[in-house]
Amino acid sequence: MDAVVLPRDEGLHRRFRHEWWYFCAWLTQPATGRRFHYTTALMRNDAVWVSYHRWWPEGSPPTLRRAVHGSPVPTGTERWIRPRPDWQVLIAPGHSTHALGPVSLHFRSDAAAGPCLHTDQAAGGICRYGGANTMAWYSWPALEVRGRLQPGGAAESRLTGIGWMEHQWGGTDFRRLTWRYVPMLIEAPTRRRLVAWHYVHQDHPDEPTLAVGELIDGVLNPIPGTLSPLGPGPGPTTIDLGSRGRLVCTPDPGGAVDLGLPGVPRFHEAPSTVRGTLDGAAVSGVAMTEYNPSVS
Repeated sequence: MDAVVLPRDEGLHRRFRHEWWYFCAWLTQPATGRRFHYTTALMRNDAVWVSYHRWWPEGSPPTLRRAVHGSPVPTGTERWIRPRPDWQVLIAPGHSTHALGPVSLHFRSDAAAGPCLHTDQAAGGICRYGGANTMAWYSWPALEVRGRLQPGGAAESRLTGIGWMEHQWGGTDFRRLTWRYVPMLIEAPTRRRLVAWHYVHQDHPDEPTLAVGELIDGVLNPIPGTLSPLGPGPGPTTIDLGSRGRLVCTPDPGGAVDLGLPGVPRFHEAPSTVRGTLDGAAVSGVAMTEYNPSVS
């Protein structure tokens, strides 16, 4: 695989088996103080597109919509992906617009932050999961989100929050992979963007991929650490950073997702809170917790 080059690689990569764009947002309705969570994945496996989005009002079960749909239509560096007539997403470098029935959201990059590779500069954004299993990976980890909510004829209400976008493509066999992945938005005492993951491919058990790091200046800055548990487990994820601290990510309950996408197993994801210590300070923020309950 070629190293990731942006903005060129914000487009489609049809010659690779897998590709997806993934968004998550933590939102507040200022008029009521009510909180919401939003995730969507726009996913391709070969020529099959299966996408989903979840709208998660705090204190209520998440609502899930899934669609099998045609491929998107690219236009220059922008592209519309339309899983359904009332569910459309425009993706462009540093911003994205999502329209899903009564909800509309706009993600835009923080003026002080741009995209980041999920590797160091030398690896060029290419992550290895054992053997020939590789994926290109970058994110926009510091996004401002603004939106509108107009449910069931009620008066329109503003939404504000923070978000994260990831884009991956490659040829990994996810049916043989066990993983746990946690992106973290540390908000207090200062804004920081951390990721932690652990992947083990059943065909290459002696080549685990374990990484903990902070996304700074366009690349992943590694932090020595461990993540546990690996794979199944609905409880908290612990990231041990040795002398630099310890973080615990606790997911909201529920959230098993079965996409029905060939080559991608059933997996769990949930909005989470993160608490702990980092570099001598008590920190807090939001996170996602993702893992697959089983592999074939």
